[in-house]
Amino acid sequence: MMPMFAVDTGSLEALHDIVVPPSVSIWPATTGWYWMIGLSAVIVGASSIWAVARWQHNAYRRAALDELERLEAQAGVSGDTIRLIAELIKRVAMMSCSRAQIASLSGAEWLTFLDTTIGTSDFTQGPGRQLLDVYTPTPQPVAAPLIDLMRHWIIHHQAPSTC
Repeated sequence: MMPMFAVDTGSLEALHDIVVPPSVSIWPATTGWYWMIGLSAVIVGASSIWAVARWQHNAYRRAALDELERLEAQAGVSGDTIRLIAELIKRVAMMSCSRAQIASLSGAEWLTFLDTTIGTSDFTQGPGRQLLDVYTPTPQPVAAPLIDLMRHWIIHHQAPSTC
């Protein structure tokens, strides 16, 4: 026997509304994601601090390159351009090593120091030898290879371990 008030399962009265699941959150829910986000923030922060410190540390190189460019532009005008370039390089070297160690260097000893800081022999056996004639009474015209060598040295020099 069938109950009297039984509802027919095929009728529209037996239908219910569709249950919609809750929306997915944009924020990750697991702890691993929190660790990944925190680690990424630390890495980005540390990299930014390192980049700013490196930029500030190399400010003397940028200033020296600007000065070298100015000297290169007036190379034909001034007879003492080689002396000015030599002074510029000496000042740059004093930024990477102690003043007491650099200020006393001259002649072949100075050229050897410059060679050791970039790992070449372009100063003792190449265009850098022109720096030995800095204080001659008749200054030589500045050679383009010397300017290029100075630019290379300013960009790539590393302080030797003895500094």
